[in-house]
Amino acid sequence: ASELEAAGFSGSVVTSVGEVETIEAQSTTTPGPTEAPSGMDTTTLAIIAIVAAVVLVVGVGIFLKCYRRSSKVDDVEKALLYKRNGSALVGLLIWELGDFSELSADLKGGSKDSDIKYTVSPSLPKGVKMDEDTGNIYGKPEELRTSQSYNIKAVDAADPQKSWSCSVMFEVTEKAGIHYDLREEMYVGEDVQCAPQLSGFVDETDITFDAVDLPGDLKIKRGILVGKPEKAMNLDSYTITARHKNGQKASCHIQFKVVERPSDTTVSNRVTECILEKGEECTSHDLPEELRKDFEAEVVIGKGGFGTVIRIKEKGMDTRMALKMIVAPDKKPFGDKEKQRLMREAMVLKKADSPHIVKASRQGFSDGDRIFFMVMDLLDGEPLDERIKRGDLMTESEAVRAGMQVLRGLLEIHSLGVTHRDIKPGNIICTDDDEEAGGKRYTIIDMGVAIAAEKDADKNFQTTMNTKGGTFAGTVMYCCPEMVNQYINNRPGLTEKVGPYVDM
Repeated sequence: ASELEAAGFSGSVVTSVGEVETIEAQSTTTPGPTEAPSGMDTTTLAIIAIVAAVVLVVGVGIFLKCYRRSSKVDDVEKALLYKRNGSALVGLLIWELGDFSELSADLKGGSKDSDIKYTVSPSLPKGVKMDEDTGNIYGKPEELRTSQSYNIKAVDAADPQKSWSCSVMFEVTEKAGIHYDLREEMYVGEDVQCAPQLSGFVDETDITFDAVDLPGDLKIKRGILVGKPEKAMNLDSYTITARHKNGQKASCHIQFKVVERPSDTTVSNRVTECILEKGEECTSHDLPEELRKDFEAEVVIGKGGFGTVIRIKEKGMDTRMALKMIVAPDKKPFGDKEKQRLMREAMVLKKADSPHIVKASRQGFSDGDRIFFMVMDLLDGEPLDERIKRGDLMTESEAVRAGMQVLRGLLEIHSLGVTHRDIKPGNIICTDDDEEAGGKRYTIIDMGVAIAAEKDADKNFQTTMNTKGGTFAGTVMYCCPEMVNQYINNRPGLTEKVGPYVDM
């Protein structure tokens, strides 16, 4: 057997008592590497190898996914985030100026017994603070801030290696507001369209509007109050709210009543009865019929015994003017002499070419000649008598500048052959004007008692001291002695001629 093994053969030798049997062994030579095992070809082996590779790749992918998920969960457990009203902050937070709010810190993964300290950079807006122990951010912003990211870090004082951080982004804006420039009085069947005036919102998109208990014939469409009142109703108040998707909100109250429409050809009795008060809102029916197609009435800015001054707006434009309306005594039509006197004032104001005289652009009679109207430039200022009442006295240099400007206006009036006859603080308006020395402009108004002067033999302008009816013209406390001397002594000569110097 050992010889057979050494020869490279294998086999067996069976012996029996007295017999020896030799069996020929087969060769045990190992097959070469290119030879496939019995019953398996090369294609099968390739398929097995591919399947094994796929299984390996899938297994590795599943392992990595589970590892990452485990890491993410671990990160969340150790995350620092902020909440407002219980909801996590997402994206940009809008914080309104002067509006109190609190952002609460939510730290996950920190021990309750840990001494956590919080810091923030850059510095928070004025009026907003951070509690370094809790991390809460709170307060009322006192200054505007554009969109800014604030980096917040929490550190475990016992183990500085443990820290958490996050960023909060917010913007401090003006407090949101909404207003409707709506008349207090509407008419049955009137086509109402009133758009809101918004302020403080980051933008005017993504805003929704809702109103509480509006009458059924009025509604809010994209913020615009529209509809036609179908019946008269008493004065009532309604609330309209605007909400932006970023959380900004503003509300306002509108108040109006609905009345029957008056005749289209007459001015409202609020004008003819002189019952409109200063600051009261007006309607189109408070205007003369001749002006309704071109102007909208806004508010009363002046009132007298026989007249009213209303601020009006030119339709389709942002131009505002002053409308002066004078009602005839006893509500009877003006006579020819009164009409001439009123038209004289308008003509002077139209012809005058001076920055120190108010300019008129349109005038006429309405309502059967019972009302005289005149459209003038709107002066955004106050009469000097109001300043005097406040005790706000002028310095000497201011008084000189004011006097020089009034003199320039009088020079223009006198060059037109007219004497004003009623120069007083109440008829001089002071407005802001950077082009004038001292930044103030003084303008003469109200030519109601002005009169055309006549030339004497020396070609000097002369005028009378009183009206044709013998009524004193002017204001006694501010007129010159020549104008009152004969009148107060009850002497003849009330029509004595004097010069334009009476305006000085």
